[in-house]
Amino acid sequence: MGHFVIGSTDGYIKQTDFADLLPSRTYRSKAQDCIKLHADAKVTNVYWVAANDESQTAVFSASYHGYGLSFELAEVSVSGAKASGVKLMDLKPDDFVANFALFNPDRKQASVAILTQRGAFKRMMLSEVTLTSRARRGVLIFGELKRDPHRVVAMSLVTPGAELLIQTDQQLITINPQTHVTGDRYSN
Repeated sequence: MGHFVIGSTDGYIKQTDFADLLPSRTYRSKAQDCIKLHADAKVTNVYWVAANDESQTAVFSASYHGYGLSFELAEVSVSGAKASGVKLMDLKPDDFVANFALFNPDRKQASVAILTQRGAFKRMMLSEVTLTSRARRGVLIFGELKRDPHRVVAMSLVTPGAELLIQTDQQLITINPQTHVTGDRYSN
């Protein structure tokens, strides 16, 4: 039937079968667990992958300090609903996963939209980050600045025709990522 791919801010990712998340006999009085979270961690994203779906076979993740990592989804084993999963990224002590996305590595035009705390927007091709293995730190996707460095606050896969809505302190901004040129991996 398929499975869910769930990731958390503390650097864990897991695949869980649909059958493991079906309601149990206590579904009215007790909440269902889908991932075991460590202290102060939050779920970043949840994807549904059908059993024979070949369009989402790789994972890209971005951390708050500007590291990016790509690897094959097959490296993430299927586990039960109460497990915390496997290590997604090797994070520094004060770093966390901003988001992750599933993509097709054969599609050369796949790109992500990245937003920083300074209000900078960057569209980057996923082919810039080579596929490696999971549980590594990854490569820098922003040049490190000494004063007021960029920190990733949001990351999303760019799909044709989709627009991003960004809520700031003062206003709601609509961005069409397709109209922005792609930057190279290390550019700010």
